[in-house]
Amino acid sequence: MELTQQVVNRLKPRAKEYTTRCSQNTGFAVRVRPNGTKTFVYIRRYKGAIAKTALGTSPATPLAEALEAYQALRCPPTTAPPRALYH
Repeated sequence: MELTQQVVNRLKPRAKEYTTRCSQNTGFAVRVRPNGTKTFVYIRRYKGAIAKTALGTSPATPLAEALEAYQALRCPPTTAPPRALYH
């Protein structure tokens, strides 16, 4: 599903946490928690494990800003990102 600000705004909390992935940007998603918190995340594999990096919460972080952060992390320098980025 293509993530737009309208799509993000319409996501409703459920009994369990769930993630809605973006079809346009591999690894970019919105995690919705039961309390209603919506967090933009970058999901990828690093050394065989799934690593999730939080990019901000909606509505405090606009979708465009989260996508910029995603692009910066997706095309990093050749060195591995610091361990503190993984959640």
